[in-house]
Amino acid sequence: MVHFADNWAQRRVPSRNADKEQSSLSMARIAELLANKAELWINHDKRLAERVPKAPAYLE
Repeated sequence: MVHFADNWAQRRVPSRNADKEQSSLSMARIAELLANKAELWINHDKRLAERVPKAPAYLE
């Protein structure tokens, strides 16, 4: 859906996404889930990657 936190914050669909319309729809759905206390993890976001435990560690 997005590769970096800035893509999410600006609701920009990355240029390499195959289906821009579907990506936009996915962003809208994720925003709904986030409103209900979900947390978005963007794999390529360096700040997030630094705080998420790596295997074999895990989060409860």
